Amino acid sequence: MMRAGLGPFAVAGPVGSGKSTEIATATTELNLDTELFAVDLSLDQFLNMREITGADLLWAIGGSLFEVVARPHLQLQLELPDEERSRLTGKCPSHQGHLESGPYRDAFLAVVREFKKKALSKSQVAILLDGLEKCPEEKARIAVRTFLSLRDEVEFAFVVPPSLVIGPANVELLSELRVFPIRPVPVIEKQGAHWKEGRQFLADIFRRRMGKDTNVEALAPLMETAAISSGGLPRTFLQLMRDMGGYATVANRELPTREDLDNAMRDQADSLRRLLRDGDMQVMQAADGSDGLEIPIERRVRLLTHGLLLENEVEDRVIVRMHPLLGPPDWISLYA
Repeated sequence: MMRAGLGPFAVAGPVGSGKSTEIATATTELNLDTELFAVDLSLDQFLNMREITGADLLWAIGGSLFEVVARPHLQLQLELPDEERSRLTGKCPSHQGHLESGPYRDAFLAVVREFKKKALSKSQVAILLDGLEKCPEEKARIAVRTFLSLRDEVEFAFVVPPSLVIGPANVELLSELRVFPIRPVPVIEKQGAHWKEGRQFLADIFRRRMGKDTNVEALAPLMETAAISSGGLPRTFLQLMRDMGGYATVANRELPTREDLDNAMRDQADSLRRLLRDGDMQVMQAADGSDGLEIPIERRVRLLTHGLLLENEVEDRVIVRMHPLLGPPDWISLYA
């Protein structure tokens, strides 16, 4: 989709669904393209995401692009005016009291245009950004507007908070973006035809994390239960498997048992329940299996963001389910 120039893309999804992994993987695959140069950047490693300005953003992505293209594998010597070079390699604008974004926009565009001129085979630049989901909504909105102003020069994809892509208040912004939702992996038959592939996907992640020496086959039944219990969220699945192994180690067992997994599930359920507010359970139970549109937007955004309420696409229809770990003890079997 980025190769086809269909963006900019707003990547959104619950905590632990794999948004950062999607950005990193897409960057790697895009760089296999002979005509496209892609850079991914975690903005929260450079900036205070609660206080960002447009100038800060342009400084961070322009400076990172300038640094990357100068590395040995590219060895491009970009010829920039000293003033623009110093802007991108100096301190963060807001730390210097510089809040005007215009000069930093010019410096960013100078890097992009100089790169395209020097790297003749790379006619397009793609910037993939992580971290905006940690911004207050209005700060994230300013950031997106900044990126939209540059879309004629660069392909953009950026992770955003769900509050920016849900509800009628965002109609104008959504008309200029293509939303790319990262939803939980389907893990039960009710979630569509690809549920077996979803479970296999989670199992493959676990295998890669644990290495070749792990007796994964012996853990297969427990992995299936952990996959269902996770609701299809990769981070939750891996946390369950990790905690299960920890309980087995404490008990001096070579291999985990269902009791170890039950303890891990109980811990994870407790963590999720701490995020609940008054009325959340009743609202989620009432909406379970529907499109969830009857839930007030502010509550729906919060529940979806924290993975308490999960969206799945089933036969071209998006439905919501309460996270399986929030139900009674027999909920997991009913969920499956």
